[in-house]
Amino acid sequence: MLEVEVAFIDRISQLTKFSEKMIKSVVSNLVEDKNNMRTNLLKTARSNETAELMKNRWEMLLAKEWDSVTYTQAIKIIHEAHDSGKVKFSARPSWGDSLGSEHEKWLAGVYFKNPVFVTDYPLEEKAFYMKINEPTLGEEAPTVACFDLLVPDIGELIGGSLREHNLENLKREISRRGMSPDPLSWYFKICENGSVPHGGYGMGFERLLQYLSCTENIRDVIPFPRSADNCLC
Repeated sequence: MLEVEVAFIDRISQLTKFSEKMIKSVVSNLVEDKNNMRTNLLKTARSNETAELMKNRWEMLLAKEWDSVTYTQAIKIIHEAHDSGKVKFSARPSWGDSLGSEHEKWLAGVYFKNPVFVTDYPLEEKAFYMKINEPTLGEEAPTVACFDLLVPDIGELIGGSLREHNLENLKREISRRGMSPDPLSWYFKICENGSVPHGGYGMGFERLLQYLSCTENIRDVIPFPRSADNCLC
C-alpha cells in the first residue's frame, strides 16, 4: 500500500487531481521508456496480444482527463442500467449500500470506459476521521468528502478523503458512533498540538503494477510476499 497525505487542501477535487497526476506521471515515464521500463516490461508479455493490451492500457490512462461522479450519481447510473435491462447485477444497491466489485468494474470498464472517481460516499459507510460535507440538495443522508478511484478490469485502485482536523468535531463524531475514545488518545494529541486542513489516500501499489503489466495473478507482482506468521523482507 502506498500512503499519501497532502497538507493545506480543503476540496476533494484537489486530492483527486493530485492522485491522477501521480499515476499519469508514472505511466508517462513508462511510455517514454525512462530507465528502459517500457522495453523491459514488454519483454515480459506472454504473447503479442498481451503486449498490445499493455500498450492500450497505458494509452487509455493518458488519453484524457478522468471522469468524476458523486456516489449518488453512481447509484442512479447503476439503477438506470439495471432497471432498463442493459445489465443485470447480482445485487441492486440501494443508496447507503457499498458498491460491489461488479458495480465498480462496470462503471469504469463499461459505462465510462476510463478511470473514474466516485466521491462523497454516505457518512455511515466511512471512517470517523473523514470530513463531513455540508448538506447538499438531493442527498438522502450526510456524506463525507472522500473518493474511490475505479479503473477498468480491476475496480478500486485508490481510496482517500479529506481528514477532519478539528478536535471537537472528531470527538463529537466518535461519541455519536458509540466508539471508545481511550484507544484514540494518541490521535487526539496530534490535533491538540495543532493541525491544518489536509487529506490523503492509499493506493494498492501491487494492483497498479498488476494492471500496467497485465499480470493475471496479483501475487506475481508482490515484491515482499506476506502470509500468516511470515513477513520477511
